Amino acid sequence: MKIRFTKKQISNAPRRIVRLIFSEKNKTGLKEYEDGRVELNIEIPANKDLDLQRYVYTLRRALRMAKESHVTDIGISYDDIKHSVSVMDINDQHAGFLFAVNALMADFSFDHRKSDKNSREKRISFLTIFGDISKDFRAGIEKGVIAGEEINKARFLCNTPGTELSPSFLVKEVKKAAKDTGVKVTILDKKKISSLKMEGILGVGRGSDDGPYLIVMKYNGTKSDEQPIALAGKGITFDTGGINLKPGGASLGMHMDMSGGGAVIHTVIAAARLKMKLNIVAVIPAVENVVSGSSYKPGDILTMMSGKTVEVINTDAEGRLVLADALNYLKRFKPKTVIDTATLTGASVVSLGDKYSALFSDNEDLKNALLRSGERTGERVWHMPMSYEYGKDMKGEFTDLVNASRKSPNGGACSAAAFLKEFTEYTDSWAHIDIAPRMEAGEHDNLAKGSLGAPIILLLDYLNNIKKGT
Repeated sequence: MKIRFTKKQISNAPRRIVRLIFSEKNKTGLKEYEDGRVELNIEIPANKDLDLQRYVYTLRRALRMAKESHVTDIGISYDDIKHSVSVMDINDQHAGFLFAVNALMADFSFDHRKSDKNSREKRISFLTIFGDISKDFRAGIEKGVIAGEEINKARFLCNTPGTELSPSFLVKEVKKAAKDTGVKVTILDKKKISSLKMEGILGVGRGSDDGPYLIVMKYNGTKSDEQPIALAGKGITFDTGGINLKPGGASLGMHMDMSGGGAVIHTVIAAARLKMKLNIVAVIPAVENVVSGSSYKPGDILTMMSGKTVEVINTDAEGRLVLADALNYLKRFKPKTVIDTATLTGASVVSLGDKYSALFSDNEDLKNALLRSGERTGERVWHMPMSYEYGKDMKGEFTDLVNASRKSPNGGACSAAAFLKEFTEYTDSWAHIDIAPRMEAGEHDNLAKGSLGAPIILLLDYLNNIKKGT
């Protein structure tokens, strides 16, 4: 999709352009006029009910409906956009950013392998915005296009089938994505991981013929001596559950268990393309959790990079093991703040459904900043408890820790966060975002089936606002 601008009013739009009309009064649907004009009317909530979340959903729904009607050339009035965002009290640049991001996300689909090309979704070729557009809005559009492109690249990556998306394939994709962006990529292979005594990563990857790897990404957008923001993303390229094999159809979709890693990869690339004025270091453990004669087993004892020992209670609680070593590795960079994101627990889905990701942090400033970013972008998070009682549930009898609470699944998301906290003792500014609830697009998201790309837009908003203190 290409977003274009014109100072003309939408009433003067060429007839080939289908006009999106947002109205509280008109019912949603296509309307054709005798003179050849075509309008797609979209019913929007009344002003008193309109908030950012509903605006995002409505915009996506409009574009999805246009695609379903095989419309490829769309026009929209800037005055309509201004009216909607004025109700939400957001500035023009942020309005442009949100508009572009969500327009691109709505146009995405992962159906390129359908043999019948006519059964694939039609792509929108042009979206023209009519009216006297402000410079700030246009600047927001330009930034939003970059963010939207990277979110869709992450969605494409996460939708890739597990047999293709091996740890080594993920390594190649990161190198390709980082090319000519200024992001430096370093790959730690199995030999290097072994020398660092990362038995969490090694243990989980033991059953696979591919990997493991630790992907390290660095972006320097300001002085080299300024402390970086550190990101970590779970990169389990397929998760069978290991010896504790997932039941029934629960393995379906587990090629997306690297969604946290995919999000971190493309957050860093987007930050570089947006030329953000900060330093970022990111780590993604690329590992496959599969069953073989060499798989790690329940009862195994792993010595983590930090020196702490962990008894394996459940091989399907693997994400926290690889993230624990990744988080400990970040210590060497002396980061200002550490944020990890992962499809970590089914328990978070039970708690929150598919509307929010679960946020864990003891740092009030960081917690509040991420909550605000969630509300500003429509990719919302809900703060969850992480008191010392959950940490007690993760203490071992034979080891320092166990990798799964014996009370699981009760409080499973909270005890998993408590486990990760054990490996972030070097910082008082750490947050964990469990995106399992937002791994796939729900019906309410008004997007194509498959990966959602969460929480990239939230992280970009957070990174963009660090300097502003908002």
